Amino acid sequence: MTPARLRILGVLGAVVLIVGGIVLLTRDDGGDDTSEVETADDSTSTTSEPSTTEDASTTTAETTTTTGTPSTTKAPGTTAPGAQPDPFSSARIKLTRVASFDYPVAMAARPADDSLWIARKGGAVCRLTGDSCTNSQVVARVSTGNEQGLLGITFNPSGSRFYISYTNPEGDSRVDEFPVRDDGTADLEQRRNIFSADQPEANHNGGHIVFGPDGRLYLGLGDGGGGGDRHGTIGNGQDPSTDLGKILRIDPAGPTVQRWISGVRNPWRFTFDRTSGGLWIGDVGQGSWEEIDYLPPGAQQGRNLGWRCFEGTHAYEGCAPAGGHTPPVYEYPHDPGCSVTGGYVYRGTKIPALVGAYLFSDYCDGEIRGLTLDGDGVRTARDLGVNPGSVVSFGQANNGDLYVLSPSAVYRIDPA
Repeated sequence: MTPARLRILGVLGAVVLIVGGIVLLTRDDGGDDTSEVETADDSTSTTSEPSTTEDASTTTAETTTTTGTPSTTKAPGTTAPGAQPDPFSSARIKLTRVASFDYPVAMAARPADDSLWIARKGGAVCRLTGDSCTNSQVVARVSTGNEQGLLGITFNPSGSRFYISYTNPEGDSRVDEFPVRDDGTADLEQRRNIFSADQPEANHNGGHIVFGPDGRLYLGLGDGGGGGDRHGTIGNGQDPSTDLGKILRIDPAGPTVQRWISGVRNPWRFTFDRTSGGLWIGDVGQGSWEEIDYLPPGAQQGRNLGWRCFEGTHAYEGCAPAGGHTPPVYEYPHDPGCSVTGGYVYRGTKIPALVGAYLFSDYCDGEIRGLTLDGDGVRTARDLGVNPGSVVSFGQANNGDLYVLSPSAVYRIDPA
């Protein structure tokens, strides 16, 4: 080939690269406000209406916890070229189908006996025994439209108390506590309501509950629903006077409630890393971006994650959160994803290369993904090559094994 032809081909190649870059930059990332649980069609359960005690919407001070000052931190990034290879890059997994279910939405491991418990959207819980479900009981009457239903379950650190998070038949958020019998079931006769919040709309209820390293119960609540957080003048996420759009810290003994983290849109699953105590949050985006937030120990209380001023790292409303905000550590655009499903940091023993990686997915595309951090940025982020379909939630056993919940089954993550 002549030098002249080579020069022509080089010019054409450059033009192709430039045009391709323009196409990527101008691609429309808009999408519908799709929910991680709204496609279910469960019937309403039939137990008596849970009782309520006090209005827990007023927060109280807690003096025994380290306070973190809200600030703006580094945006998502990756490590510099030449860094040491991340062992996570070599991790290989498979999904082992454990049992079939009718819309499981949450899993909890009881510390006292290592049993695994499954919550179904329609209001029932049961113990996962082999490939079947035993000790089934309906724990609440719930609304099941849109993103409503039984949304979260957990045990206290000793396994003596069981907690459920749900939307009642009127569509409002409730958290109830039960003593646990010897067989692990809840004593329904001794129900105690420890938290209540009215919901203005049927979506963005959040509802995940988990005990933190400090022995307190944490509850995530969405921004009240609709699109764009149009409640009030500044939206619930940025309104310091409401529990909506917040992650709350609850002392069940009181009960007392603190608004721990603000500026969330719909925190669909969050977790404290059982080794480091770091807090990971999968916060569902509006129409273009899904985000993963990470807050290290000692820098969690009082943080503002930015919604509705920001969707991910991108300005949404054109406002500035009071006191600054903490942007996500990782984000990804819609298409094919639409609704992030937060997971767990792997701390099991079966897959050594996976240890320390945070696993998550998306309800719309179902790919199991993972990422690791290095300082303030992302070290490695990648798909793990398995897809069970829509991913509703994750679960973690006491031995560190991780589970994946789809609308029809529960899977265990195993080495490939």
